[in-house]
Amino acid sequence: PFHNEDEVRTAVAMLIDGKRFGLTPNRVTVSTVGIPEAMLRLVQASPEVNVALSLHAASQDVRERIIPLAAKHPVAELRAAVAEINRLQGRPLMIEYLMLAGLNDRDEDLAALIDFGRDLDLHVNLIPFNAVEGTGGLAPTPRAEREAFGARLRDRGFQVTLRYSLGADVAAACGQLVREEERRARDEKRLLRELDRRRDALPWALLLNGGLPLPGSERFRIEAIERSGESLVARVTLEFDEAPPACCGAEPGLAQPRIVELALREEGGEIRISAC
Repeated sequence: PFHNEDEVRTAVAMLIDGKRFGLTPNRVTVSTVGIPEAMLRLVQASPEVNVALSLHAASQDVRERIIPLAAKHPVAELRAAVAEINRLQGRPLMIEYLMLAGLNDRDEDLAALIDFGRDLDLHVNLIPFNAVEGTGGLAPTPRAEREAFGARLRDRGFQVTLRYSLGADVAAACGQLVREEERRARDEKRLLRELDRRRDALPWALLLNGGLPLPGSERFRIEAIERSGESLVARVTLEFDEAPPACCGAEPGLAQPRIVELALREEGGEIRISAC
């Protein structure tokens, strides 16, 4: 959010304004991937407002693999900002740590996090990763290993919270619903492009106007998309204005809307289209 810093600070001011939302400042938290200067400016302006740092790894190389932006803000720079925020606020700062199997949950990752937190006042929030497609093979750290990671942090004097996920069994946990919507939007755009490319060779050419080419005024609309594994099934509505022949009793040249439904099935990268 600190890439839009002015608006963040405006929103915070509105949230804690007694004549507007009237929230107690210490009930407001701004979570950030880590823009040190902006973090400090917020705390200097509103010291009672909380800041949460999405750290996710305390070693520079691992953090850059998870968060490309980390290359601009080294871990040492973040640590210095956290130390200053601790001094200004006098209370723990929340560290968000999304646990990824084999990436940031190893012994060396734990050691780096302990070293990062030495002499700092932190509250570490260990977060399970909710697996979704298209994340490059990222996988969640098993629950038992997350709990062991947290226990070892507590043994070293850290405050630790283990977050537990709800809704993952129906792909409705944190981060999963938006990914599903993004995938559906991509599928829809791809299918519409394919329909447009193949418009003159599609099945409705046999159903409309005696097989004549479409007039070019048709409009496609995806009504429903269902995905099962790598197979994709969609129902498409084609709307177009057709001028009926004079022999039908209608006024010649008067456009009338018609609708035809099509079924699309994609398997193995091939899209097949048929009339419903």
